[in-house]
Amino acid sequence: MHYDKKANNHTMSITSEINHEYYLDNTPGYTREVEEIINARMVEDDEDGGYQVCEPTPQMLARVAGEFELVLLKPILIMMDSKSLVDNTRVHIKAALKNEHTGRIHLVTSSNRTRIQRKQLEKPMCRTYKTVAEGWTVTRTRMTAPAPFWRELQNRLREEEEEKKRIEEKRREEDFALYEKLFFIAYFISLVMYLVSFWIYLIDYIQL
Repeated sequence: MHYDKKANNHTMSITSEINHEYYLDNTPGYTREVEEIINARMVEDDEDGGYQVCEPTPQMLARVAGEFELVLLKPILIMMDSKSLVDNTRVHIKAALKNEHTGRIHLVTSSNRTRIQRKQLEKPMCRTYKTVAEGWTVTRTRMTAPAPFWRELQNRLREEEEEKKRIEEKRREEDFALYEKLFFIAYFISLVMYLVSFWIYLIDYIQL
């Protein structure tokens, strides 16, 4: 699938407070269209901040999904800060979840700190919510993440869009093949009916 980079207005910008973490663009909010992420220009930075890709297990999904989430969220990418597990400090999880109803991507950061702790120690003005997993909270604000997170997310979304395109093309091919078969069946039936009618006419003509 071809993506027009000339039409891309989304440029990653490095944050001022966290080294090697980036905003996707300058747009506020925690949800993005798939095309925005696919067309974003990535920066050349391989520092992953200790984040590693995690399997989207039910336990992991419970840590990044809001307690009262009313929509079906499909995990696209979940990465955990593995360094924090070594020294027993706070654990951060970056996640990209696809809203199956709207198709938009929810970008969230989850932590094993309570809402009060996060407001006191991190960002006092950030909006935090309880997750399904006890003891975990999630923020819904413009997310920062290492460049490898954004690249992996971009690649996964591209692959997903490519797969959707392949499925759609296959469906069209199957529909065309079905219509072609139905056309020939209808043509054959019409031909048979014509021959039968002609035969009956011929018999009647001979008997005259």
